[in-house]
Amino acid sequence: MIKRMVAIMALTASTVWSQGKDIPGETVPRGVPAPRLFEELNYELPGLAGVKAAWDRGDENGAKAALLTYFRSREDVVKPGSSKTYDTTLADELLKGRFVWGDMVLNYGPTVADIAWYKVPMDIHWPTFDHEIGRGTYVYKLGKAYCATGDDRYVEHLVKLMLEFIKDCPVEQGRAMPRINNMDGYAVRLIGREALATDGHPAMYWTLMAAMRRTQQWARFFQYCVTSPAVTPDALVTILTSLIEHERFIVDATTTITRGNHGTRNAAAVLEIAAKFPEIAEREQWADRGLADLLLRYNWKGTGPYAFIYPDGATEEISPEVGRGDYGTLLQAMSWLRMLGRDMPRQLLDIQEKNIEYFAYISWPSELAWRAARKRRGPELPGRGDVDYIESGGTTGTIPEQTSYPLRSGETCYAGTYVMRSDWTPDAVALRVRFGPIQYKYSQSGLGDVGDIGVWGYGTHLIPHIYKHPRTGPFREYGDRSFVGDGRSENTISVDGHGQSRFGRVRYIDEPLTNPWVTTPVFDYVRGGYAFDPKEAPVTHTRAVLFMKPDYFVVLDTIEGDGEHDYRMKYQLHQDLTVVTEGVRVMGRSRNGPGVIVSPSRPDLALSVIEGQDDPFKEGWHLLDEKRAETAPALIYEWREQGPEMVETVICPVPRDGSPRMRLERSVEGTTVTLTVTRPEGTDVITTDAAGNLTLRRMREEKVYAAGRLGAANIEAPGLALAAPKAGGAYVVRDGQGYIAASNCGALVSIPGADVKVIEWQGR
Repeated sequence: MIKRMVAIMALTASTVWSQGKDIPGETVPRGVPAPRLFEELNYELPGLAGVKAAWDRGDENGAKAALLTYFRSREDVVKPGSSKTYDTTLADELLKGRFVWGDMVLNYGPTVADIAWYKVPMDIHWPTFDHEIGRGTYVYKLGKAYCATGDDRYVEHLVKLMLEFIKDCPVEQGRAMPRINNMDGYAVRLIGREALATDGHPAMYWTLMAAMRRTQQWARFFQYCVTSPAVTPDALVTILTSLIEHERFIVDATTTITRGNHGTRNAAAVLEIAAKFPEIAEREQWADRGLADLLLRYNWKGTGPYAFIYPDGATEEISPEVGRGDYGTLLQAMSWLRMLGRDMPRQLLDIQEKNIEYFAYISWPSELAWRAARKRRGPELPGRGDVDYIESGGTTGTIPEQTSYPLRSGETCYAGTYVMRSDWTPDAVALRVRFGPIQYKYSQSGLGDVGDIGVWGYGTHLIPHIYKHPRTGPFREYGDRSFVGDGRSENTISVDGHGQSRFGRVRYIDEPLTNPWVTTPVFDYVRGGYAFDPKEAPVTHTRAVLFMKPDYFVVLDTIEGDGEHDYRMKYQLHQDLTVVTEGVRVMGRSRNGPGVIVSPSRPDLALSVIEGQDDPFKEGWHLLDEKRAETAPALIYEWREQGPEMVETVICPVPRDGSPRMRLERSVEGTTVTLTVTRPEGTDVITTDAAGNLTLRRMREEKVYAAGRLGAANIEAPGLALAAPKAGGAYVVRDGQGYIAASNCGALVSIPGADVKVIEWQGR
């Protein structure tokens, strides 16, 4: 790997940055007196008696020595080992004066005293600089190397780095920064990129997130490194004093963040330092402030300006991976509260249950096997064996009654994430689709845009949605991070060359979404829509997804708008699949694994299969991470017509040894479309219209064994009549010689000559 070598030049300590007025809620208050360490200690701790005695008699050096002795005797101190196999590469590079992360090497020096902490050389990606250097990851790297090997060189160098930082970067400079939330770009916007390289700016190290992460690393210093002779009494006192200053800075800055994961992490970090340092007399005040802030944030949205948990358990972050980070932060904060001896607020337990319910039920089927292999555990919440089952990969708990999410028909949904699933095994057939607000997009994992689908079947992500959003690099536009691309990389429909954009989208919502959602033992159904920017394409695309349980899906697309337009529909397949086409029907098959049938209902569509295209734009790639992708067949269907029109696509995962045989027929009468799907298992008849009315009949040997309806339509079939006086959902399914019928809309079922058990159905 080619490494880029750049140097940090010296920065004089006399540099002055302009400071405006303190603004409550926007800037961190300044002018806070510096701590006087031996006046800040909790002398009620028996272990500090020797420190107090020395300080009371005016023996400051004796007090420092006694304090070091005390910290070396703490129960959490890790005794160093003597490993000869531990990988010390990154720590060794630090000893040579090189910060290493990824394919970059950042030279400093030639000595620690020459480090220009606030300067970011032009060849360095400045947000990475903040993440890696500003947050103090070198503390962890050097500390772990010492713990593993017992080599004092690592601690000697670390102490030099920490003391130099404390001297060159006083906390007061952090208190001068406005809006200390996610402000990696503040210095660039203020002074420009070149000035950041030549003059430097403290915003690089005094984002609140950087300061908070730094305190967590410094807490590890006291755990990993104090046994080394390199930690002198003076060094310990200086670092502990700065830790107190950092904690006060973070406590004073909590209200500058009104939303999101930075706020929750700050509150948790305040609690962590309070829990880990009972030696500080202020710790209970810190704990009070941290808990109060945490309760404001981990609260149901609508209860205050800081609350960001929706009533269904989703977070405002929307991206499951970022949201799971918030859940992990909550668990950490709860552990610090227990360590502090505090009673656990009922509010946090309620939030925890709903939060983990959401993340568990939208899990991918493949995650079950992953968790089981790693012996993951569930949260063990009272009465929630279903969540334990999912989170442990099926090794504990009880099998959930519901497979799809939301758990019940008509249940409120805020993130707009819907999952249709056949069962709770790693080989389940499943589809995930979103119709919600803008997700928290960046280089981590997330979900796609409105109506974008991902399909799993028999252990393989057969139709992957784009869940990696590159920040930089050749796939940035293809990944469509924050709408920088044309939006056509998603598994949805684009119009006149335009994919979905930021038009009409919001990130935060106050009311639940109104997408119809029905889940039954016979079928699942959801519908949502996206209105394109009328300046680009005056068209509205409505997408519904029907799950014919337990094995295949029907995507129902309706397009409304004035005039003729060019349409492009995409389904990106997995890289292990090779395709065979028959008209518009595609069979994707892996060599030794499962496959998938993608079969649009209309033969007039033009099909192209594209793999690994770079020009004129990227297409036919499965993004595996931010910088890596594999060529994979993309199914591109194109047509031109005048709306309103409909197109339906059957997507049927096929098991490894399963039959790929399937015939799809379509007939149209007025605005009603009838699909007949014939397979070896039987025949299904589905009728739908633009208004969303839908009926389905499943037949074996020409006898109806299951039926369902959505909307106000009726089902008439030989030996079966199902009528609904009002809109809603209903189903009937054969149960031995009789039938079970259920409805949440007062449907009437008539089956001559058969026993019918009628139940009131509320989505269970």
